[in-house]
Amino acid sequence: MENSTTEATAKVTATIYTMPVGTVMPYMGTESNLANLVTQGWLPCQGRLVQVNDYKELYQVMGNSCGGDTFNFNLPDLRGVFLRGVNEDANEDPDRASRTPLNAGSNSGNMVGTYQGDQLMRHRHTYAILTPNWDFKIDNRDAEWYPPVERKNIASESAGGNETRPKNVYVYYIIFAGIPQPHKKD
Repeated sequence: MENSTTEATAKVTATIYTMPVGTVMPYMGTESNLANLVTQGWLPCQGRLVQVNDYKELYQVMGNSCGGDTFNFNLPDLRGVFLRGVNEDANEDPDRASRTPLNAGSNSGNMVGTYQGDQLMRHRHTYAILTPNWDFKIDNRDAEWYPPVERKNIASESAGGNETRPKNVYVYYIIFAGIPQPHKKD
């Protein structure tokens, strides 16, 4: 039994050492378990401001893409949002140039870490109700008999929920900050 545990630990450790710093993953654990992940090199993506000196590897990867300054940087705040791949030159996001900074000092436009609010694609619904005018004289057109009608434009009633969204499941997003290094005592 001990051998299989050692082997499993080795596989997990090898996977962690090959995990790129800055990798974001969904985490299905409870909120109370988030603090335990820090000792494994994972930080919750809740927009917290952290010191560059404490997470140098992560800062080298993401810089101030989510905000910050010379000494501090923001972790991504992924609470309540869906992730979307950077458009680059794919022309999949028609509004890529208008993406906004997530925090002060962070990226904008077609870059990692930018924010885009929700919206519905431009569309409209039109329909008309035709009601007979009972003070009419029957009209013959093309061998068919049509009573004259009055056209009334009617607006549709509001329908739907509070947002447009696909089916979803809540998870916590966590970001890999690197293998924790023991702090040296001065």
